[in-house]
Amino acid sequence: MSTRIEWADETWSPVIGCDRVSPGCTNCYAIGQAHMRAANPHPAVAAAFAGTTHKPGTGLDWTGSVNLIEERLTQPLRWKKPRRVFVNSLSDLFHDQVPDEFIAKVFAIMSLTPQHTYIILTKRHARMRSLLTGLCTCGAGHPPAVDFRSEMAWRVSKANADRIPGLPDNAEHVVYHETPWPLPNVWVGVSVEDQKRAELRIPELIKTPAAVRFVSCEPLLGPVDLTPWMPPIAPMPVEQAPATWAEWTWPDWVPARVREEIESFWGDGQGRSPRHWIRAIHEQGGTPAFGATVRMNDDPHRNRQVTGRFVYCWGNIGRLALDNDPNREYAYTSFGARTRERTRGIDWVIAGGESGHRARAMHPDWARALRDQTTAADVPLFFKQWGEWGPAPFIVRVCDPDVGWTGTNEELVAAKTDSEARGASHVHTGNWHEENGDRIYELHEIGHKPWSLERVGLPDGMAAMRRWGKKTAGRELDGRTWDEYPKAARP
Repeated sequence: MSTRIEWADETWSPVIGCDRVSPGCTNCYAIGQAHMRAANPHPAVAAAFAGTTHKPGTGLDWTGSVNLIEERLTQPLRWKKPRRVFVNSLSDLFHDQVPDEFIAKVFAIMSLTPQHTYIILTKRHARMRSLLTGLCTCGAGHPPAVDFRSEMAWRVSKANADRIPGLPDNAEHVVYHETPWPLPNVWVGVSVEDQKRAELRIPELIKTPAAVRFVSCEPLLGPVDLTPWMPPIAPMPVEQAPATWAEWTWPDWVPARVREEIESFWGDGQGRSPRHWIRAIHEQGGTPAFGATVRMNDDPHRNRQVTGRFVYCWGNIGRLALDNDPNREYAYTSFGARTRERTRGIDWVIAGGESGHRARAMHPDWARALRDQTTAADVPLFFKQWGEWGPAPFIVRVCDPDVGWTGTNEELVAAKTDSEARGASHVHTGNWHEENGDRIYELHEIGHKPWSLERVGLPDGMAAMRRWGKKTAGRELDGRTWDEYPKAARP
């Protein structure tokens, strides 16, 4: 089916059903979608969604059961035009109720349709990593009985009585021998709604073999720092770089000889400055991140590789600061156009706020921080939406949700007049509290009035926000849209 998801052209859902695992799941849109489609008059549609949702109280929830829709497996084989496909928009492919064998079937189909790009998003990071690396899931470190690629090939083999129907005769050979691993047309990512989930899920993502690894910060429920897995290309933006080396302070880990060489080449005697050096780092394609630990060829000794922290020098020449070699402080090294893609952990970031009736607001500064981090690291950003709430174009007095408006009558009249001109119709406010170690946001609707004074209490400072609705709130972040995608797959 086609989709309105901004970063995909198509959805492909051979699995239906899920359950909630973290605060990002609280207002899951898929629950309502699945419940509604279970009542569809078309028997096939209703059967696909049957038993996946229920009403345990006043609201809807997943039952925790999943349905495997075998007949949907071959859908991508019939799509001739290349598409960007979101896999399982109404489930999680790595849910514990989805058998390894079925996941292998999904990957086999993706292997047989290289014209499409598949995007897989999960909150089951550990299972994804263990399957795709071929590691045992028992926790004891034992090898699996059958590795994942062999399982993929067996699922399309002519010798298998349970083979997926409608496949070409050479499907097994294509899957096991002709297609590289990891699959170059499959992007895998984890959902990260806050810093706690980032620190839990991203390390497992980094260990997962993938052509492209991405992080989806949606709904963004708190500030997230991705720099541990996405370090900046340069020590600072060009505009912040000092004009002379006398104003510069080197990190302790950069060897003295490397400092001297860089200051000599980029110094006053050459008509250059630290600002020129920083600008060259930003402009030089393929540069690994400053200070990132990388393993690269040592130019004077091409038959060996060395590991160290990267320092850009000039052209495509760099230095690796070696902290474990008693005989050398650093090694010369060079890099090519694809080195950057090989050395960074995150290749793409999606960010966005929450939509729906009970949507929680996203602080504008959280979105700006991700924009600044991705820009500094030269990682593409897709800002999907503000969601239900967006920045208010006017400033209102901060109000305690339990007290109400604390301003003067004159301020109230002025705010009402401004709101009426903008067509506002509701009053909303919210607050945060701790629950089982998580920061939980509660939305309070004060009442329907012909005016709006909407603001949201956010844990790291107040922001004037308004319930615009998803369409009106739009997708612009500080005056521009961010529709960036990964440039190339990891080799």
